[in-house]
Amino acid sequence: MLEIIQVDSPWIWGFHPKSFSLSHAWVGNTESNLMANNTLKYKDINESKRLNNIKSWNKPNFILLYFLIFIIFIIFLSILYMIRKKEKEKIYD
Repeated sequence: MLEIIQVDSPWIWGFHPKSFSLSHAWVGNTESNLMANNTLKYKDINESKRLNNIKSWNKPNFILLYFLIFIIFIIFLSILYMIRKKEKEKIYD
């Protein structure tokens, strides 16, 4: 029976493809349309919910900044040490 249907109507098997999409909770009116991609103007965005989620997800991470300051401080100390060492090695006439 399946072979008869596939031979008699081959267009039906490729005409209804499946499409999946993901969206955030703050985005509304999302409906996938395989024929047209001009649905952006109909989307509804809940800005307060979006901003609250962004603030909770994007907490500042200062570890890299602290590490960079530490490295700069170490380099500065090593330069000072080398300068003082060179001054002690000077031979005065």
